[in-house]
Amino acid sequence: MHRIDDNDLAHVLRLGLDPVTWAPCPRSEDGASNPQVTRFALADAQWADVVHVKPVYYETPEGHWRPLSEVCSHHGNRRIAIRPDRVSWVHPRFLLWLIARQRLLGSELAFWSPGYSGVRPADLAFAATLTAYPDPNPETSTADGYVQSNKTTWALAHAATDGTGIFGAGNGSDDSSSTLLIQASDRDSVYVLYKISRGFVLFLTSALTAGATISAATLSLWGTSKTNTDNDGDDWFNVVQSSPASNTAIANGDFDQCGAVDNPTEGATRIDLGSISTGAYTDWTLDATGLTWISKTSVTKLGLREGHDCINSAVNAGADTLNSLTCSSADNTGTSQDPRLVVTYTPPPAGLLGDPLRAFQHMIMR
Repeated sequence: MHRIDDNDLAHVLRLGLDPVTWAPCPRSEDGASNPQVTRFALADAQWADVVHVKPVYYETPEGHWRPLSEVCSHHGNRRIAIRPDRVSWVHPRFLLWLIARQRLLGSELAFWSPGYSGVRPADLAFAATLTAYPDPNPETSTADGYVQSNKTTWALAHAATDGTGIFGAGNGSDDSSSTLLIQASDRDSVYVLYKISRGFVLFLTSALTAGATISAATLSLWGTSKTNTDNDGDDWFNVVQSSPASNTAIANGDFDQCGAVDNPTEGATRIDLGSISTGAYTDWTLDATGLTWISKTSVTKLGLREGHDCINSAVNAGADTLNSLTCSSADNTGTSQDPRLVVTYTPPPAGLLGDPLRAFQHMIMR
């Protein structure tokens, strides 16, 4: 529950005021809370605020506001130390805000109490994780699937703008079966066609919010089968940025929307097909470029390409040469084998607290 600072109540009474009710950390007109203020309603229908240059309230995990002194071993303006045994009493977003506030003053929040040496959070990250999966069919926000091109030459298959079935028959895309297919193959002995398949995996990541700071992300695919018949060093797979026409469907027209046609920008370290497991997840850790593809407010759109396809180098080891990876899709029951994106991030400071610098402007000592 909410509780006000006893010293502020005593101060109002010393001034001869007649408070009838009070509230800690009132909101400003713009909706920001003010943890340095106690507000009193007086018997004469007037209001009185006691304002400090330091925060006097903290937010609990339940969203209540209570005197900051009850969780501090030292509570000054420039130096504030939180008792280590009471860190769990404080909402993580308030700790983030308090760290930012102290740094604006050229100081550091400390976790210290008698008998405890204490730490400073200069290198401490209050990291959270977001785990996202594509929607199964019927999709509502995101999709996963693949598009393939079947042509009589490698050049035609690679440069195609639309996916095609065998000799134009059937559909060249699939977003509702239980598997994803990423591959590059030479002319097969049955249909005498080159085949290139590109994978698409989309994730709703708007829960991060615009103010989040992303520090890491991993894309994981559950391999169900693979074929590797040339092993020439270009039989690797990597993550690219995709841009399908719809967030909830993968269609033929998306074949050339899985990164640039030639040498697409890659967002992780390449993984050789021989190192990819079946019956388990394979993890692609996104690099600095890949992290920029994560949307904090909408849908993150990733794709998977085979090495020969990426560098536009025909698979020419002979007929029926095939580098293929089949992965489990979101259309399997449950999420234990679904494409998975795990994002590690630091949440923004609490929205109610607002900007620490703005919060300290125009303050006066009581």
